[in-house]
Amino acid sequence: MAEPTNDSRLQLLIGPIVAVLVLLLSLTEGFERAELLSYDYRFILRNQIFGLPEMDPNLGSIEISDLSIQNEGRFNNWTRAEYLDVVRILGEYGADRVAFDIYFLEGITKLLTEKQIRSLSSIDSRGIEGLLTQADYDSRFAKAIEKADNVYLAQFMYKQLQKDELDVDQTSALEYIQNHSPQLMVPPGESTITEAIGFKPPIALLRNASRGFSYAQTEKDSDGARRRYPVVYQYKGILFPSIALQVGCDQLQVDITEVQVWPGEHVLIPNAKMSDGRVKDIKIPINDDGTMYVNWAGSWKETFVRYDHWELRKTAQLYDRQKIFDKIKSLIAQDPSIRRNPRLLLKSLVSLGYTEKAIKNQWNYWNMSSQIERSVLKQPDLDANGFYASVGMKNPSDSNIKLFNDIQRNNRIAQIVEQTPDIDFAGLKAALPEYNAEGDHYVELAFDFIRRNMVDGKVDPAVRPLYLYPPKLATVREEEGRKIKRLITPEEIKGKILFYGETSTGSTDLSVIPFEGSYPMVGIYSNVLNTILNESFISRPWLGARYLFVMILGVAMSIFVPRYKVLQGAFVISALGGLYALLTFYSFTQGIWLDFVGPMLTIVAGYLVITIYGYIKKEKEKEFVQGAFGHYLSPAVVEQIMDNPDMVNQLGG
Repeated sequence: MAEPTNDSRLQLLIGPIVAVLVLLLSLTEGFERAELLSYDYRFILRNQIFGLPEMDPNLGSIEISDLSIQNEGRFNNWTRAEYLDVVRILGEYGADRVAFDIYFLEGITKLLTEKQIRSLSSIDSRGIEGLLTQADYDSRFAKAIEKADNVYLAQFMYKQLQKDELDVDQTSALEYIQNHSPQLMVPPGESTITEAIGFKPPIALLRNASRGFSYAQTEKDSDGARRRYPVVYQYKGILFPSIALQVGCDQLQVDITEVQVWPGEHVLIPNAKMSDGRVKDIKIPINDDGTMYVNWAGSWKETFVRYDHWELRKTAQLYDRQKIFDKIKSLIAQDPSIRRNPRLLLKSLVSLGYTEKAIKNQWNYWNMSSQIERSVLKQPDLDANGFYASVGMKNPSDSNIKLFNDIQRNNRIAQIVEQTPDIDFAGLKAALPEYNAEGDHYVELAFDFIRRNMVDGKVDPAVRPLYLYPPKLATVREEEGRKIKRLITPEEIKGKILFYGETSTGSTDLSVIPFEGSYPMVGIYSNVLNTILNESFISRPWLGARYLFVMILGVAMSIFVPRYKVLQGAFVISALGGLYALLTFYSFTQGIWLDFVGPMLTIVAGYLVITIYGYIKKEKEKEFVQGAFGHYLSPAVVEQIMDNPDMVNQLGG
């Protein structure tokens, strides 16, 4: 058997040499960016083929949007007062958890405006003290947080700027964190978790009222995009949990101190109580620095639920009016004589904490609503203009018209329910074609209210007049260009896990993710928590294994490519590249990130270099044969020898 020639040995080395060059190239930033782009495209392709992935319906965000800024003023000028109504309504409506991606690191100074002072009927110590109480935004916010009992606050971790020694407040916060910290399962000196050099907690008044406080920060890749999330940081040997980890552990009913962190391996959440009743361990795969890969669900508008800050605040105000309105109806039902002595009503409601102004406003609404209801019960076909003309109002406002129409519609629904107790909502809509154009949401709300307040087949007199302050509509998400809306009701909010942050056009908290280039970062927490709760993790093989795979590909190229002719080889390599592309995509859908650029470059470059080398080698052999035998053998025989060089051994001397 003939020994390999130097040319044959070189041909066997070409594949491994190409692989080594690819590995050296993979150390460059440009190469890594190319791999990251291929990773992003896998997300896009996944959603294009399979649609949106599984999403927990309770996860979402509270947006400080352009609408909120337009109505509340410049965000940097906000006091804590803007959040009071929202925190309160989310607590009363039963939201499970509300986590702020907003920092409250400094106290707010009590300031009185000229407008507030001039609003006083008389300037005395009592009036000024009342204004100062209203201006104590931190105390009011703390009370709202404590009462809601579902709020988590954000703290800031410093990783670049050197901080001074800890002050008394930071020392107190650090002691709390040390007692509410995950377990680091390696000696601190051996840990590779990202080290912070300082931290700034929320002010003590607020953090002591909250369910907990954790850092709310993210990590960027080399191209500035956000694909990873830091599950934990460390500071002086103490692990600081991220806000997503803390909220997730509480949701899974696992104490944060039971969580185990193995750098470069996983974060273990033991005995997690899943939503389906199972109890199991959850392992979050993490990199050496403590980051996990986020399994992004999709673009901002099409994923998870979203509630606008301003819409929630308006809902809270409407809810307050409804409570006073209902209380007035209840008190009058218990004692009809109160109608003739409103002072008794005022006294009763003031003792419950309502303001005189709010009570008088709702008393006027009750009076007008009662008149409207009596009229529509007597004359079902009466219209709004006819009613207001009968009470001497020549030019009723749009709100007056709407009040009449709402009460008329609700009484029509009540009549239908009383006549047909078993009717469902579809049957009701068929019986009310004139109201379908108005939207099903408010009709359904009134329908549910009336059914819940039936006594002996009739509407309970204690809930009359039948007026409901309609809560706001929220755009939960957008699907295929359609806005999916929901009424902001207790049933809609109950059980939600919401993250509160900026999404306005002028926000600096926007970044690049695989699905879009200007994504509000408050949305990352829903994606992280969804990844954890659904265990839809993404892991990337160990670096050494990835390098070894490229080397194996290089060797395989050297062994197999020379066996094929050029066209055959091109077909085989195209098929191999296509199969590997399918493998990387399939693996991604199963939660494994296989490198795409390095292996594909090894396959393509290896084939090209080996083929070109073979062509050059063959051309040299052709020149040699023609020079050596062209004068002695016929052209046909020379051609045969060039096609089959072994024939040289058969020619003899």
